[in-house]
Amino acid sequence: MNEYPTANVSAVILTRDRLPLLKRAVRSVLGQTMVPAEIIIVDNGSSDGTREWCESLEGVRYIHLPGPTGESTMANHARNVGIRAATREYVAFLDDDDCWLPRKIEAQMSFVKKTGARAVFCGRRVETLEPEGTRFSEIPADPTLTGDVSRKCMYRVICLTSELLAEKSLLEEAGLFDERLNFWQEIELTMRLAQLTPFYAVTAPMIMYRVDKTDRVQRSNIFRGWIRDVRYIYKKHRALVKRLSLREKLLVWRQVASDALRRRRHGRVARRYRQAG
Repeated sequence: MNEYPTANVSAVILTRDRLPLLKRAVRSVLGQTMVPAEIIIVDNGSSDGTREWCESLEGVRYIHLPGPTGESTMANHARNVGIRAATREYVAFLDDDDCWLPRKIEAQMSFVKKTGARAVFCGRRVETLEPEGTRFSEIPADPTLTGDVSRKCMYRVICLTSELLAEKSLLEEAGLFDERLNFWQEIELTMRLAQLTPFYAVTAPMIMYRVDKTDRVQRSNIFRGWIRDVRYIYKKHRALVKRLSLREKLLVWRQVASDALRRRRHGRVARRYRQAG
């Protein structure tokens, strides 16, 4: 696809009706200093020309799904379709509104080669779209969230989906993404992965993570759906929660409360933007 070497990695890109952003995401994969040997785009029911554009690309596998119905986004089903379709030893994820910085795969695979790591994440740059304009910030990977995080994963966010590179066999052993979830899917997945393997990190930001606080799409069930999924996750992992100390259990509920407040603030900003528009 370009002059750079390839990596034994399947890039799984999830998209739905965001063709301009998808083009940016694909460019970021093709522009890697170590290009994934396989690029799989899983289209979750787009109707904006995504299919025609993807089918025009050379060397890219395109999988079209019927798309979501009702409240379900079917995002985790689409990710699992991509994992099952992957033919390479490692899988790296990318949501269509994010993009990889040029050395992301090279840095992570170099770390894999040196350490034998089965799961590697990285730091991120954050692109925040607000009514007043766009601002950027950097969040390096937290070194305290590496190694054995089998307990910390219950009350800390280890990594985001677009940051993660993992062995396909590890993802299969863990049971892939939980398709019942619309929220906190990467948090719940890392809870299971962390029981099987240590986590490692490339500290430097290696992805651009997009946060759109101006989203005009109103989903009145978003907060209720998030609460439902959080309750489901901690009920599912009740045995892991029970082994935590009292201090760790308090940290679980602090994480839940912190995210609840963040989502409430985000919802207020979005409503003001809709009213102003």
